[in-house]
Amino acid sequence: MLITDFGIAKARSQPGITQDGTVLGTVQYIAPEQARGEISDAQSDIYALGICLYEMITGLQPFRGDNPVEVALKHVRDELPPMTRHGEPVDPRVEQIVTRATAKEKSDRYATADQLVEALSAMLAAPGAEPISEDSERTRVLKAVRKPKRSPKPKPTPQPPVAVAPVAPEQAGSQGSPLVAWSVLAVLVIIVALLGYAAVKVVPPLVRKAQSSAKPAPVAPKLVKLPVTNVKDFDPQGSDGSESPDLTGDAIDVDLKTAWHTDTYNTESFGNLKDGVGVYFDLGSQVQVDRVRIVSLESGWDISIKGSNDAPDDIAKWTELASRKDVADKFNVGLTRAKYRYVLLWITSLAPNPSGDRYRVDISEVLFYGKKL
Repeated sequence: MLITDFGIAKARSQPGITQDGTVLGTVQYIAPEQARGEISDAQSDIYALGICLYEMITGLQPFRGDNPVEVALKHVRDELPPMTRHGEPVDPRVEQIVTRATAKEKSDRYATADQLVEALSAMLAAPGAEPISEDSERTRVLKAVRKPKRSPKPKPTPQPPVAVAPVAPEQAGSQGSPLVAWSVLAVLVIIVALLGYAAVKVVPPLVRKAQSSAKPAPVAPKLVKLPVTNVKDFDPQGSDGSESPDLTGDAIDVDLKTAWHTDTYNTESFGNLKDGVGVYFDLGSQVQVDRVRIVSLESGWDISIKGSNDAPDDIAKWTELASRKDVADKFNVGLTRAKYRYVLLWITSLAPNPSGDRYRVDISEVLFYGKKL
């Protein structure tokens, strides 16, 4: 007998282990299709392993709530929060692997555990990687765990995800050997994840030996949290030219209970009075912004992110960097080496106000990540 989940395991003699029309699983690691009551398969386990990797690296579960239903709904509809370790972003390659493993749609995940293992192994063995540099941790050189191969062949190129047919309930009890094989693969993935947790970037032994007598290669600066020196509301098309100017500081005060908000309008399109409103952030000097993290109290609104080095009053003179529609209440926007001093959040469509029947947007926190120039 194999016990695969201590969150739901019970003695076989106990009644009420399952019930028709219900979903069985530990809600912190449940896949979206399981939460919707659909048949789960191997890719559901890949999703759960991805959530485990996220928790092992960041120290936090990605989705939390006041009750199991709230947590399950977040697995279904919320984006994975950005991965940070001790307040700093992790290696983007690690985040990319975890993000694919925890994709909402099964067709977007790794098709098999083998693919996930290969992705982790390739990341660990990538040339030019270096150990993490934290005073509290000692760097160790580890050999990447690789999948055994029958014969030498070129390094495989990434293949598009392959849909895996769900296992019918009547077949599940007759597949003892595949279950054992899947358990072994799961253990292998966790071992590789532990290596990634101990050192997100590892130097292979052969590379370290070659570098011992050579000059170390220059290391690209990692993404850091960029400080904000000032915040200002932006309402160039409004009659009074202002939009909650006394609350702009609430968007950077590291308090999710406070927020800067737009005025309240009769329609999501600002009562057809203007094209949009916003708030812009002064980063002190020209910097390279690679990612913006936005937390709001509403979902379902539209935004355009723009940049400038002189903060003009005319919206047409700002450079558009990215745009999103129907956003979630917490989301990230990746930028391509945007080098500006000022970043504007230009709201082009509002959301229903949670406390009434009119429309507005409340932004409780904005974080910027990138590099100083």
